[in-house]
Amino acid sequence: MGSSRAGVAGRGLRTPLRGALSCLLAASALFGTAAGAASAAAPAQAGAAPVTTLAAALAAPATDLDTQKRQVVEGINAERAAHGLAPLAEFGDVSAVSQRWAEVQAASGQYRHNPDFGRQLAGYAGTGEVIHLSYSTSTDGSWAVRGWIDSAKHHQIMLGDYTGMGVGIAVGPARVPNAQTEIYYVVNTVRGTRPATTRASAPATATWTNGGVVHRLQGAILGLYQGLGGPGGLLGLPTTSELPTPDGVGRFTHFQRGSIYFSPATGAQVVRGAIRDQWARLGWERSPLGYPVGEEFGLRDGGRAQRFTGGLVYWTPRLGAHEVRGAFGQTYAAQRWENGTLGYPRTGEYAVAGGVRQEFEGGTLTYRWAEGRVTRS
Repeated sequence: MGSSRAGVAGRGLRTPLRGALSCLLAASALFGTAAGAASAAAPAQAGAAPVTTLAAALAAPATDLDTQKRQVVEGINAERAAHGLAPLAEFGDVSAVSQRWAEVQAASGQYRHNPDFGRQLAGYAGTGEVIHLSYSTSTDGSWAVRGWIDSAKHHQIMLGDYTGMGVGIAVGPARVPNAQTEIYYVVNTVRGTRPATTRASAPATATWTNGGVVHRLQGAILGLYQGLGGPGGLLGLPTTSELPTPDGVGRFTHFQRGSIYFSPATGAQVVRGAIRDQWARLGWERSPLGYPVGEEFGLRDGGRAQRFTGGLVYWTPRLGAHEVRGAFGQTYAAQRWENGTLGYPRTGEYAVAGGVRQEFEGGTLTYRWAEGRVTRS
């Protein structure tokens, strides 16, 4: 049998709060650790021999990870059913937290609990976490579930008073002797619902299921989505729940045909198509463009544009999507935008010796750092 380890975090039950016994009974911040079903392998060590080939670094598990996620969800719910308990729905926002932590462990080789999962899942009435590590390509999601069932601490969370769960699985390089790979499993459990973003006219929360995963929308994002026709409208089904943006300011939800981004300063706005793709390439809301501040609008000759806090993204069928911002944006505006002699942008900004440059249909703008001004050629 392949070797594996399971954990509820580190060795033995622990909690970051005082009053560990009360936390254990409430199962609101339960970590924990237990031995895996067949484990003699040591934990990852910083002094392990370096990996020399890509094949050795990242051995692919025999069962694909999407199938393994389904095995975890179905295995946990089968065990709950055997004890007369309701199944746990798979929540997209919870799975996003679980997946990110699985990837952190896989990248670092540190098998441990997420110290921030309680904060990242703030708003739910209760949260829990179990983790598992396998060193064999022949193990799968069912193996992880069996390991958790065999541990009283893990089993307690699996059968706890929860309503939803999220699953994350990630593969890392083998860092210990005789290991084939490292496969990290993370399950977070939650109870209740999260508070909504504020919008007086919008329902508090609603859920849609896509590919067997339940996605929850709230507040302003939900209100805009429903106003656009919901699943049968412009955006299609959600592919994530409403999630916090990486910059910590706003919220977002991705859909089959676009995204909705919300910030307190800009409200909820749709971003889609080639304009969304270009914004994504630049770094989403953490790019110099910032958040969208209005809807995409039509221009001459079939062009489209959308305004962001830090500039605009233009799109035409012939030239594609390119941003215009900063000093170039000011010059472009002074020359009547796309209706002036510069026309539409042909490129975004790119670096040149001593500055940056951008090309348009009718000419080129260059900004030299030493001169501190824009010239046209």
